[in-house]
Amino acid sequence: MATILPIRNLTKTVHRTKYLAVDPANPAISAAGKTVLITGGATGIGYAIARSFAAAGAGTLILLARRAHVLEESAEKLRKEFEEKGTTVWTYAVDLKDKKSVGTAFEDVRAKLNSGGGEEEQNDIDILVTSAVHLEHGLPVLAYTDEAFRAAFETNVLGNMNVLRAFLGPEAAAVPVLGLDRPKELESKTQERQEEQGASKTSRGRTKEKIIIDVSTNATYVPYPSTALYAPTKYYFTYVLRHLQNELDQLGGSLRVRVHSFHPGEIYTPAAERAGISRDAYEFDDESLPGGFAVWLASPAAEFLKGRFLFARWDVDEIVAMRQSFEQDEELCRIVLKV
Repeated sequence: MATILPIRNLTKTVHRTKYLAVDPANPAISAAGKTVLITGGATGIGYAIARSFAAAGAGTLILLARRAHVLEESAEKLRKEFEEKGTTVWTYAVDLKDKKSVGTAFEDVRAKLNSGGGEEEQNDIDILVTSAVHLEHGLPVLAYTDEAFRAAFETNVLGNMNVLRAFLGPEAAAVPVLGLDRPKELESKTQERQEEQGASKTSRGRTKEKIIIDVSTNATYVPYPSTALYAPTKYYFTYVLRHLQNELDQLGGSLRVRVHSFHPGEIYTPAAERAGISRDAYEFDDESLPGGFAVWLASPAAEFLKGRFLFARWDVDEIVAMRQSFEQDEELCRIVLKV
């Protein structure tokens, strides 16, 4: 059995399956009452993350995927396991490349979340997990057709952007334009815009938080053979999110939005199988690892890691112990040019 190309680890301890700190049953990372939307949530890593959030007490899970029958089968399994524990599961058979369909799905979700009426503030999706992926590999660079490049880009970049815009729709008007000089008056202008829009205000003055969890890949910076189609498109979206975090950090007021990108580990998924990867090709990690890690990222403990790129294998207790290093080094756990 082969192993994936060697990678550098941030922590001395690395994991291949879930452990106490990222166990969804751990009260310290509870997702009780949260509304979580997961793209690609019917299979593979997306489903594992959905199951982990349900185990962590999420109030509502919303799964988006293309194949309706697979989506409903997965949702039914989650309902049987978690509905009595208070988790509701909704499904939407949507192609992320269809901007209108994505927008309609989000509109319907928000309508359902607020169907009871009488609330002083609008309920919304708390956590977005982007797990849907177009995975194609196995050819040299020049062998890929324009159509193949286009298909990967349309899902891994444009499709994800459709979801991102829909998720941040209520806040989009308040997101500022950043100049290269980041003018000092920007923050005050942003605050004025927020007050006009009212997007970030809660009726009780509480801070509102939205979280984006990007299921990325270490192929964004490691040139694995035959991944010239998949890797650059994954890198593109992950880097877009870094720009977005810089903009969102200027919002101020009572709205916080944080972005986390992470490599889920080496997980054998249906997408990997369809791409022709053999189950015996590598020593794969257990799918509970990215599931639990995603739940941990959404917890308050990981707030200081917003905008960073992490590995699910890394020990989170060791990461937390390195908080000062993160605060002092803007380039730590970012994809940068080393000179």
